Amino acid sequence: MTLTTRQELIRFLESGEGLAAAIALFAAIALVAFALLFGRLRRIERTADSAGDPPAGGDLGRAIASLLAMGCVLLPLVFTIASADVFALPKTVVLWAVAVLAAVLVGFALARDRRLRRTDPLTVAVLAYTGLIVLATILSIDPGHSLAGEKFQYQGLFSSLAYIVLFMAARLSITTIPRVQGVALGLLASATIAAAYAIAQAVSLDPIWTTLYKDRPFSTMGQASALASVFGMATLLSLSLVVGRPRRVQAVVVAGAILSAIGLALTFSRGGYLGIVAGVIVACLVLAAGRSLSVPWARLVRTAIPVAGAVLLLGAVVIVWQPVNAFAGQIAQRAFSIPAVTETSNRSHLDMWEVGIRIAAEHPLIGTGPDSYVLLFGDYRDRVLTPERAVVMARFRPESAHNVYISTAAGAGIPALVAYVAVIGLALAAGVRAARRDVSRAARLTLAGLMGAVTVHIVTDSFMTAEAASAGIFWIMLGAIVGFGGRLTADERASEPVPAV
Repeated sequence: MTLTTRQELIRFLESGEGLAAAIALFAAIALVAFALLFGRLRRIERTADSAGDPPAGGDLGRAIASLLAMGCVLLPLVFTIASADVFALPKTVVLWAVAVLAAVLVGFALARDRRLRRTDPLTVAVLAYTGLIVLATILSIDPGHSLAGEKFQYQGLFSSLAYIVLFMAARLSITTIPRVQGVALGLLASATIAAAYAIAQAVSLDPIWTTLYKDRPFSTMGQASALASVFGMATLLSLSLVVGRPRRVQAVVVAGAILSAIGLALTFSRGGYLGIVAGVIVACLVLAAGRSLSVPWARLVRTAIPVAGAVLLLGAVVIVWQPVNAFAGQIAQRAFSIPAVTETSNRSHLDMWEVGIRIAAEHPLIGTGPDSYVLLFGDYRDRVLTPERAVVMARFRPESAHNVYISTAAGAGIPALVAYVAVIGLALAAGVRAARRDVSRAARLTLAGLMGAVTVHIVTDSFMTAEAASAGIFWIMLGAIVGFGGRLTADERASEPVPAV
């Protein structure tokens, strides 16, 4: 692309016409994605088309599941340079819009099917977390600020409620393999596009930005760690798409997963590296958890050969091609720096964690208000950190503790953190219960992909600020574990013989 052409493109994208074009493009993507995903579900589920069996079945359930899958397409991709807030605001608007539509559809579903109205420990934990977040907002040091949250972040009450709606919608509607696959298709498609853009940025082919923030690709997400989380989740969730597919489809899925993995590596996100390792371990444990595990060796060999060939080819490229070799060296250096507490970025994270922990310790019951960390950081920085570190950190305005769990405790109190962890723990427990049962290979791979993908985000959340895209996808998949895992458990119980009296 010539300099003149690039300048003309940027001028157009920054203009009102460019904003209108971006809105039209993403609206078209949303409509097409929803129509394709909904049509796919109708074709697959046409033999079980009763609106009441299973719960959230029929077209209403399919519409909710397709809406969530559409959100997984849009959230990672939406951005516009016509706005001063290039990434966070567009993604947050999409998050809120999807949540509002999902809330309306879920309301109809609850009114229509009494089986969806359940009271269990997970529901109690969700309600407790919701109530504590609302109370923390009302009693915030700045309630107005805590409603929407910090500018360029927007992790206040509105986004928290949106995440809860997405979780409940996924729990009610994503109960079958095809519906999980719809989410996986949406996420893998958007992650593949974002990975291609990240690779273009890494090799200086970005048509918009000539420099990268800290020399790390940010693609369509704007933040490398959040980008790594999306790539990791997409890579593992692709497990749900490989069973029972023609080889050409499997090849496309594997190619998308490999691109996502390469994109993750290029983010230089240490949290992302730890997350993908943890996610792979969890996925492997789920795969190995069956009561009777039979390995079809012929199928395994046919699958392993192309994967091994791709790995060997990638290794040869890394060794022979100098630019790629240089990237590999940077990636290795970044990974090996994970335990180095004196490294600049690690030291800054520890400082932000220390401040967040002190805020939570001094406001343990209800916190200081969602997304209020930035309002208190300056005062606590000078009281908590050593004078030398306080001088260093005075150059920054951290929007959060760069740890979602510490930020939750500081903003909404320790009880809210307990409720939040309880929601995650109970959701994962539903997945563990399903994994311990004797289910089909397709169901096990689907469950492994979900559990592994959620683990990726749980780990990366320990090193980053929450943001709309990766957090929204995480809550959808967390709800999907409960819905799909619960359905697997219920189906096996229903198929068990009734003991004789």
